Amino acid sequence: MEELIAGFVSSHITLDEADVSLIHPRYSQYKLKSIVSSQEKRRNQWLKEHKEKRFDHLNLQRGLFDGDNDFSMDVDGKKERHKKVYYSEYKGYLMLSEWLIAIPEDINKNWICKICPEGKRALVVATKGRTSAYGRNGASIFSSFPSWLPGGSKLANRGKTMLDTIFDQSNSTFYILDILQWSIETVGFEAEMRFYWMATKVTEEIPQIKDQCTTNKYKFVTLDHFPYSQLAEKMLVHPIFPGNSPRVDGILFFHREGCYVHTRSPLVTWLKPFMLPDILNIPVAPEYLLEKPPDYPNKMETEEVQNT
Repeated sequence: MEELIAGFVSSHITLDEADVSLIHPRYSQYKLKSIVSSQEKRRNQWLKEHKEKRFDHLNLQRGLFDGDNDFSMDVDGKKERHKKVYYSEYKGYLMLSEWLIAIPEDINKNWICKICPEGKRALVVATKGRTSAYGRNGASIFSSFPSWLPGGSKLANRGKTMLDTIFDQSNSTFYILDILQWSIETVGFEAEMRFYWMATKVTEEIPQIKDQCTTNKYKFVTLDHFPYSQLAEKMLVHPIFPGNSPRVDGILFFHREGCYVHTRSPLVTWLKPFMLPDILNIPVAPEYLLEKPPDYPNKMETEEVQNT
């Protein structure tokens, strides 16, 4: 187990330039050669480790799935209402992406895309007859509400569900990005299998999860996944979501064989819609180009900087 964890840490991203909270290196004043080489190297290393070790997350994270993991502590030992400090083992639990910098040679064969809406990233946990939602920092977004997810209400109190979602407040909707557990743990599944499992479970077992009612306080909608080869066709459509609500935030690219990890992964990458023409040579609907920040250089300017 120690070897597994050590291998995980050693392959963790070290380049700030790949952090999606920063500007994409393609548009910065950096030369990309070393950054591209680094992402390619780490991507190949992660794939090799996935195949050789199978990244036994099922055992590594088993303690996290075995019960209700959020707890509270009274301040100064006094049981004062509204004065509790909350801790959560879900801090840093969501998988994070990198900028797509090094375009994979097998992108047409082995990569899957998801078009993501704007919203708040949330880990949804349904267990013991209640549903809760946590932010990326582990803080509670919604402490308890009913849902039709397995384990998520008094009417659906069997099993346990954990979902990686994007919450859109304007539509009271959780858009399901990934699945970590649905009665059985799925973090060790490859991405393609997780997405198939997720779509099958939601569509066949609880189709009513898409409707808002007293027993399902918020709507849950799965985000479609599709092969990279279909991205160009889909990005010529605007809006993606009805009424352009929510707006498209960006595109996630998943390697088919990537497992779900609780850190930043080079097997999950990200681009904004207006970046697709420059970086992937994929045309997009004109509306997406209007979202390009005015301080982002155009393709020609960027190439001039990189060639200096």
